[in-house]
Amino acid sequence: MNSLTTRRAGIGVFYGVVDRWVGPDRLYKVFVTPDTVHAARVGGGWGVFLGRLAVLGELAPIFPLSVSAKPALEAQYRNLDPRATSFLARDKRNFRLHAAQVTHVHLAALWVFGRRRRRATVTFHRRDDGPRVRFHVTPPDLAAIHAALERTAFRVEADSA
Repeated sequence: MNSLTTRRAGIGVFYGVVDRWVGPDRLYKVFVTPDTVHAARVGGGWGVFLGRLAVLGELAPIFPLSVSAKPALEAQYRNLDPRATSFLARDKRNFRLHAAQVTHVHLAALWVFGRRRRRATVTFHRRDDGPRVRFHVTPPDLAAIHAALERTAFRVEADSA
């Protein structure tokens, strides 16, 4: 699924994939508020993992890269305020990152080796030396995500290749 940046009641929204080495990748609907990022798991699949297996760019079309949202999960968050206490209770994989927990957010657009396309990442580096959170997004959405994060308390660093 492509990452589509929209705005809902003053909240920036984008989709991002968190890849995992073991198990399917997770698709999150990420809500950006002035001081917090709220992530709701809305789907997943084996997309980034299988893409990693395709060492050569020419082999990439062999693997069905499918990371998609599940309509039932997506519907749960349609009218739910991400700031509500019930947000985290919906799924144990949902999470929040407050600006005080994050040292900086790094946005990068990179060329994928051996392929004729780009990929983009949004990485939240945590202050407590916890694991960083990296979302894979589509490059066209990176500028809109950058603009949404600039209006928040997060310190944003951006680079591009």
